[in-house]
Amino acid sequence: MGMTSLTLILLVRSGGDSYVDAGLVTAAFTVGIALLQPLAAIAVDRYGASPVLCVLGVALPVTMILLLLSVNLHAPLVLTLLAAVVAAGTLPPLGPCMRALWRQVVKGPALDRAYAFEATAQQGPVIAGPFLVTALVYCTSAGVALIIAAFAGTMGAILFAKAPIVAAVARTRSRAADIVVTEHVRLLAQPGLQTILTTSALMAMSAGAITLSVPAFAEGHGSAASAGLILGSFAAGSIFGGMALTFVRLRADTPFAYTAALAVSAGTAVLLVVVNTIPWMMVVAWAVGLPTAPSAAISFALLNRHSPAHRITTAFGFFNSAITGGTAAGSALCGALLQSFGSAWGFMFAVGLGGLSALVCILRYRSLQPRKIC
Repeated sequence: MGMTSLTLILLVRSGGDSYVDAGLVTAAFTVGIALLQPLAAIAVDRYGASPVLCVLGVALPVTMILLLLSVNLHAPLVLTLLAAVVAAGTLPPLGPCMRALWRQVVKGPALDRAYAFEATAQQGPVIAGPFLVTALVYCTSAGVALIIAAFAGTMGAILFAKAPIVAAVARTRSRAADIVVTEHVRLLAQPGLQTILTTSALMAMSAGAITLSVPAFAEGHGSAASAGLILGSFAAGSIFGGMALTFVRLRADTPFAYTAALAVSAGTAVLLVVVNTIPWMMVVAWAVGLPTAPSAAISFALLNRHSPAHRITTAFGFFNSAITGGTAAGSALCGALLQSFGSAWGFMFAVGLGGLSALVCILRYRSLQPRKIC
């Protein structure tokens, strides 16, 4: 996933199509993730992680090849968009599976540190992915890079599925584990889950706005290439914050910790509006990134608390959809602001979304209190 979105843009452009088409294909891929990943997570809760991951791992290269062919053969745009949605639907839900596994093999305070470690590790592909894509496209082509990304996903899914610890964890089978729409509606009706998904989607919108505003800021200050350095500094700050959380003996699954993390995220983002040089922006980006991984880790811990055991993978699937959809929406809405008013307004938009997320958390604070989950 750290490679796919950028590769799709380069692939569509390499075929002579416009940035509009590239944006539509990438958007279709993102929509496919948001809509179809929960279905994969539901299947994991019903059938177990190993069979679902193996099936999707095998299907992923096939759907990516079909997407590659539709672009290279200049198929009608609607077919290419459909191929992008289908390809997104075959992405193995490794994130939800991993977080559900933590719950079953790690207990007590160690679980919070496990979530912090995973939230930190997620920044690795964010940093390495674009560099790998650039190297592969330079040495080969965007099409080859896409296929390599697909087979990397396949290898990761199958290796995870065949890990002894994954096979050893028994699935919780009950009547509630059947695929029944009312059960999933009941899951989404949990007040705590609603709060976590809403605030996470708003923070993802804020992150999407920042990601889009940084290149506009860099270009406006005469060095478009420095956007990668600024975003890399943001990711480095997130890694540092996540690593720090793993060493802090703090109960992460508390409403106060979550509210504080969201408030700090919104507060530090204000600094993005006031700096006007690239070196200072790199410093500020590192500071803004500090609470990112801790916020994600705390949301994982809270989601774990507010989800029933037999629906934990499904809950994390909905969480992934909220993050993916929020990021896409934030980027799309921010684009109009950047086009008309410049990067400062894009950063202010991000600050507003972060502040709204913290406000929602404060107003719904009681929904995050421990309660019996059924």
